[in-house]
Amino acid sequence: VLDYKVRVSNATCFTPDGRIMFFCDSPTRRVYAFDYDPRQGLTNRRLVYELPSDVDGVPDGAQCDADGCLWVALSGAGKVVRVSRTGGVDYVVELPVKCPTSVTFGGRNLDTLFITTRGPDGGSLYAVRAPPGVRGVPEVAYDDASPLLAGGAGGMVTAGA
Repeated sequence: VLDYKVRVSNATCFTPDGRIMFFCDSPTRRVYAFDYDPRQGLTNRRLVYELPSDVDGVPDGAQCDADGCLWVALSGAGKVVRVSRTGGVDYVVELPVKCPTSVTFGGRNLDTLFITTRGPDGGSLYAVRAPPGVRGVPEVAYDDASPLLAGGAGGMVTAGA
């Protein structure tokens, strides 16, 4: 699936239906999507986002929202961007620090973005209201995938289930 040695693995997350996985090797400044099937693994690598050359930083942690759009922390650029399903950036969260490291959704309605940061000016957690209508999805917990691969139940389960 990867045709080179990975240096800094980041941005690994899945769409809500579990059929697309995102991945970034941060020094490349590119985020890829792969089709995912538990029986076949990852296939069909395609570029979904490349950090523009005039923007500092690298893609770091990421999370998908309920619409399957990708939210990526751009460490060194001081922002988090939402990459639409067509590949364009349709929302930007500007931060007062240079290095956001990851993003996830939380709150009662999963409509708050929680953004972690690192030093020297970071090391904090920011909470930002998501745009109207944008929601996260409940995190899943890992379960033994053996039954799923054999055609039975198993695989990913909703946390708390």
